Amino acid sequence: MKKSSFIFGNIFIVLLITVFSLSTYAQPFTLPLSLQPTQEEFDRLIIENTNNDSKTWSYNATDSCLYYTFSSTKDADDWVFIPVTLSSKDNYLKVSVEALASGASNWYDEKFEIAIGSEASPTSMHTILTNTVDNDTYTTYQTTFSNDITGTAWLGIHATSPKNRRTLKIRHIILASYSMSIPQAPIIKKSEIKGLSYSATVTMPSTTVQGNPIEGSLSLHFDVDGQNVKTFDNLTSGQDVEVTATLSKGEHEITYVAYLTTNGEVTKSNAVNENVKAVDLNAKYTLPFLFGPSGQADFEECKIIDANVDDVTWQLGYPTGDQPAFFYGYHSKNQANDWVILPAVDFGDATKINISVDCRSKGTYEEAFDVWLGRDATVNDMKIKAIDVQSLKNSKQWTTCKETLSTDSGIWYIGIHVKSPADSYGLYVRNVNVEKVEKVPTAVETIKTKHSTKIEYYNLQGMRLNSPERGQLVIVRQGNKSYKEFIR
Repeated sequence: MKKSSFIFGNIFIVLLITVFSLSTYAQPFTLPLSLQPTQEEFDRLIIENTNNDSKTWSYNATDSCLYYTFSSTKDADDWVFIPVTLSSKDNYLKVSVEALASGASNWYDEKFEIAIGSEASPTSMHTILTNTVDNDTYTTYQTTFSNDITGTAWLGIHATSPKNRRTLKIRHIILASYSMSIPQAPIIKKSEIKGLSYSATVTMPSTTVQGNPIEGSLSLHFDVDGQNVKTFDNLTSGQDVEVTATLSKGEHEITYVAYLTTNGEVTKSNAVNENVKAVDLNAKYTLPFLFGPSGQADFEECKIIDANVDDVTWQLGYPTGDQPAFFYGYHSKNQANDWVILPAVDFGDATKINISVDCRSKGTYEEAFDVWLGRDATVNDMKIKAIDVQSLKNSKQWTTCKETLSTDSGIWYIGIHVKSPADSYGLYVRNVNVEKVEKVPTAVETIKTKHSTKIEYYNLQGMRLNSPERGQLVIVRQGNKSYKEFIR
């Protein structure tokens, strides 16, 4: 009798501990769910080591995240179950997490799934999202899905990485109701960038993310670099919206978001993005003129002409450990005959100029090019030959080629024409520099200016600088002289 009482008492204690444990670890969260998580929140989750190895999900306090490290013998097959209370109104949900793979930079990606079920067990789970994590910084993964579970549901995160990977981290776990009508994302039907002018045709959504026809008032937000440029109101389902804008020179992110107002409540679609580069086709520079190019934006201000139509032409090149340059590769059969024409330069009243370029070959093969001046940005208008380099075989250092010549004043275009033999290796040209040759001062002018030693600095585009920065290539003007200088 005493033995039976002892056994019964032990069973009661085990049952009591089990009930206590389930009530502690299975305490449901409510919507909207948002877990960093904290240690306390992690303690409310259920962890299942399905493959019964020595590795499973744990908590990382440094990142406040779920943490799964690799096994050297088994593929990952471990679950985190998150209890959450759902009502009959929560028939459409959105889930998102942030995840990173610590070994992604060494090609060790990670894999995981997100699922939902009515019980905290793998057999109850319905997969709603499968992901490969190939980034070693936190990246957002998200989806929307239909739901018919009411009461306590279980959001499952399933580690499925192959063995011998590194570490999977997951944080910012969000589950929200999407029961309100939410528009699908708009569609960029077509877009175009000409110089600084951007235009696009954007088609408004005709259905909600729940799959229902849109009922309500639609609007479209058009943003550039995160700033709203225009909002189009009173739009209809499926309508094409014509968008135009004048952008500043450089790279821009264009964003479109559809908004739906139903019975006074406003929801918005996922954003649709595209990246564009705006180029000032009418850019005009003045003397002194020094054109790097300093990067892609400068390069795109130039006109590239593949005169022999062999698909080998000028591009932006980066010599090892050096600033950008115009670069021409080689064709195995054709002699080079390609042009890069720089943007317009206003010579002002200059009738004599100094012009120079820096150049080098990529290898020891013979390269050749010449530099021309023209009144328009076309090959036929390149009338004045300014510099002629018949042979260049200097790959170890830059060579400066320069000439002084008389010109008329006004607007000019500078063209660089490569004429290297077939089957050469490569030509670099950079730092196209044009300076006005000042007239020789008279004796009276010399007396007036001999004490004038003020130094002025200009950037590569000819704009005056109050204080040049260290490491900057500038044009220095002192009295009647101008020259290039690298500020150290």
